Amino acid sequence: MTVRSYKCLPFVALIAFMTLGCAGEFEAHPLTYSKSKLVTDIKDAPKQEAVVRGLAELFGPSPREIKVPEGLAVRAGGRFLANFEADETGGRSPIVVSTSEDVQIGGGYGLYRKHCLHCHGVSGDGAGPTADYLYPRPRDYRKGTYKFTSTTAGAKPSHDDLWKTINYGLHGTSMPGFEALMTPLEIEQVIDYVVFLSIRGETEILMAQDVADGAWDEEIAAEKAAGVPTEWYKQPLNSKIYPKAAETAKTVSDKWAQADSQIQNTPKPRLASTNDSILRGRELFLGKTLERLECWGCHGLQGIGNGKSFVDKRVFEKVMFGKHVYQAVNTDEDRAIALIQSTAERFSEVKDERAARLAANGIGHGHSSHHGDHSPLDGWLATITTKSSGGATQEVLQEKVSHEFPGLRVALKLDEKAEQPVLTLTPKGSVKPQLVEDVTPGIRHALVSALSGVTETKGWVITYNGQIEIPAEATDSQKKLAEVRSQMLAGKVREQLLENFPGSQVNIVLTTEAPKTEIEVVPMDSANSGSTTNMTTLVSESVNQVKSYFNKVQTDWTGSMDDWQWPLRPANLNTGTYKGGRRPIDIYWRIAKGINGAKMPAHETTLKPDQIWDLVNFVMAVPNRPELLRDATEPVRNDAPKPPQVANR
Repeated sequence: MTVRSYKCLPFVALIAFMTLGCAGEFEAHPLTYSKSKLVTDIKDAPKQEAVVRGLAELFGPSPREIKVPEGLAVRAGGRFLANFEADETGGRSPIVVSTSEDVQIGGGYGLYRKHCLHCHGVSGDGAGPTADYLYPRPRDYRKGTYKFTSTTAGAKPSHDDLWKTINYGLHGTSMPGFEALMTPLEIEQVIDYVVFLSIRGETEILMAQDVADGAWDEEIAAEKAAGVPTEWYKQPLNSKIYPKAAETAKTVSDKWAQADSQIQNTPKPRLASTNDSILRGRELFLGKTLERLECWGCHGLQGIGNGKSFVDKRVFEKVMFGKHVYQAVNTDEDRAIALIQSTAERFSEVKDERAARLAANGIGHGHSSHHGDHSPLDGWLATITTKSSGGATQEVLQEKVSHEFPGLRVALKLDEKAEQPVLTLTPKGSVKPQLVEDVTPGIRHALVSALSGVTETKGWVITYNGQIEIPAEATDSQKKLAEVRSQMLAGKVREQLLENFPGSQVNIVLTTEAPKTEIEVVPMDSANSGSTTNMTTLVSESVNQVKSYFNKVQTDWTGSMDDWQWPLRPANLNTGTYKGGRRPIDIYWRIAKGINGAKMPAHETTLKPDQIWDLVNFVMAVPNRPELLRDATEPVRNDAPKPPQVANR
């Protein structure tokens, strides 16, 4: 790699360049920068070419011919990106570092190509040849966003942040530490090149956005009228678009220049990790203080990364590691279909898991009778609130429920304002929330059936008229997705109805037209059923359970994406593995200012420094003290005014 310097004419007199290239080394094929999707999405060819030219005029047309504008926030003006320096006559001399013996440097580009390119790609886009086999995906530098930093939220990483990541790696990921593979001087050179790629990539994104919005139309038209000179990228002195590109690059570069001055120091030293501090942190984590944090909503009540704010962990694993659709060869359509298929598979598994948990507690099929006086639901109260009882008395409801759920007491409450029957389940004593959640659907179905006058479902004919919702002017891909989703949903609706209404016949009709009636119920023997209206309402509830599950998974999946549009998971705090570092200060930074590009919010405006340290002490204690979260329960909210929320999940 060679550095070449030359002077610029007055048009860009304040901007000098250093041209870098590689000489004499073997290269199987020329390495080229990949274009950002924002660039390829520009359909107007002259506009797309303007972005490509602007980048080449600023940073060089390829990794072999790198330019570094003077003033760019890269150490020594980018000199250590190369390993040779050329003068104006073409002569070359090696770039050396002064040690006891002068040693020629490898140069940031050469070292990056050797150690980093296979994961992070030529352009730093995180799409190197090994990237498809890794989770999490290698970082895409082009957005200029780095997760684990010591600087204020949203700021660029400090030099030490990048050094720590490259030297030690990121625990729990495929990013290794290079402490044993590179010298400190070599790591410094790689940092230079990573910063260069990041500035180039973010400049490309901003340029593409401006060009697409028409901000460069005047310059592009002037350039077209003037004509493009031969080898324009070597001497962009008369370029009409260069000043716009340079202005954009300076905006990005200035942010990097400020990074080391934006390091966030802790206002107070760490609190001692006493039991009191750890327990205070536990209460904060579980949202049981006035601050009402939602840590448990993402990390889960047991801290294993299965909180309800994120998509079901098993759905995530099916899509990411079962379907293998997040590789370069896969399309957005492949990923959407994989999510739909995984949702359908998981729906059946959730029901089986619920039945297994109930059976383990002595509830459900095969457990309708109990020896002696004890039943798992003894002392539990089920209050059903409805507008009309349909002639059913509390005694009738009690008799209906007692067969399937012995020990459960029933209370009937009439309320003209109740649009739909509402079930309130009050367990006796302290029980796990999971048990209440598991037993609720069965109890509700039994009570609503009794209210509807349904005693037998054998002989019912149920027709589900589903609509294939295809958007107007949909592409072939969108049409296919709509059909796949409707078919998968209908299959689970059929499964649900056959389970909830044994002995019935279920018909599925799918059409692109909106059906007049989604549910049709015809009893073969009116003597064994309630009114058709009540029966239809009962069936609709079962159908809506399926639809709600599919919709929730889709919503949760969309909300589980990071800024690079890759699915992510909250950390499992029980393993003691912290990607951004396990020092107390590392965890303090994660809690105080959040994680850039991820769903971890900043808490520095909500919590006092001592409270953050309490959370740090708690998080660091969890791996060695599993009892801290063993019996954790969701916080009980009252009607008191809420303070500002930490984050909307």
